[in-house]
Amino acid sequence: MKRTAQAIAGGLAAVALTGCGTFSGNDAAAIVDGREIGQDEFQRLLEVFAENTEVTGLAVDGETATVSADQVRGVLGLLVQNAASTDFLAARGEAITGADRADLVEQFAGNPALEALPDDVIDFVIDVQVAPAARARLTAPPIEELEADYVEEPGRLGLLCLRQVVVATEDEAEAARDEIAAGAELADVAADRSIDPDGAQNGGVLFGPDGQPCVPLSLVTQQFGPAYTDAVLDVGAGGLTDPVQSASGWHVALVRPYDEIADSVNAQYTVSAGELMWLGHLATADIDVDPRYGRWDPAAAAVVALR
Repeated sequence: MKRTAQAIAGGLAAVALTGCGTFSGNDAAAIVDGREIGQDEFQRLLEVFAENTEVTGLAVDGETATVSADQVRGVLGLLVQNAASTDFLAARGEAITGADRADLVEQFAGNPALEALPDDVIDFVIDVQVAPAARARLTAPPIEELEADYVEEPGRLGLLCLRQVVVATEDEAEAARDEIAAGAELADVAADRSIDPDGAQNGGVLFGPDGQPCVPLSLVTQQFGPAYTDAVLDVGAGGLTDPVQSASGWHVALVRPYDEIADSVNAQYTVSAGELMWLGHLATADIDVDPRYGRWDPAAAAVVALR
């Protein structure tokens, strides 16, 4: 137990060294849409995870008896996502059921290492894993509601519907943005300037792997990184981002108006409404993290180190 406490203290200290600033919830590690995740709750879960590494996968350094800052943030991220998921489902008249949990409960019952976890931690671990099944039962909102949400805050839909220009340098991106802001069509600027051959030919439309002109937020982040997604989330429908860099180059992205992409939104919500709404919820929820641990990154849907 002493070794576990040392590991947690070391991990928390490593994270705390990167944090600064103020936070309104003095007794909270994070606040999710008004729901507090207490420091005691967070540290207890860390302790349980560190005591049961063969089950939880938490790595305790054998020489220093500490856990890494990234692992500390990862555990806090699980708590944030679980709290967000519970409220997300409840707001839509849904919840995790006994039937959702049944298979995993049976697996836990046959595994002594899993059974050794405290009952509430077992419930937590199970709920994190079966929440997608509950979200999959959600159906698409009315078309009018989808449109209203997109117009107010496009990220709520969990889809990004974009045109973009990709160039090699920041100066070129600034020039492209100035040209578009002055009235040029992004499609024309993409044809003239974009180093992305597909974008140069298709008017700069960003297509997903299924050929749809709206792409799940998580896939955009995987392709271009959280900074790109964050930049897009910061502008509204019809808005133009400032230049943002990814591994592909420098981008200027335009969030397309709803009438251009309504068919794509409706088609994807027919298939994956619950998951898309969940992505949108994580991207736009009011989530604050004690800066001693980092910050909530909406694009990554994770607690990350402060910039």
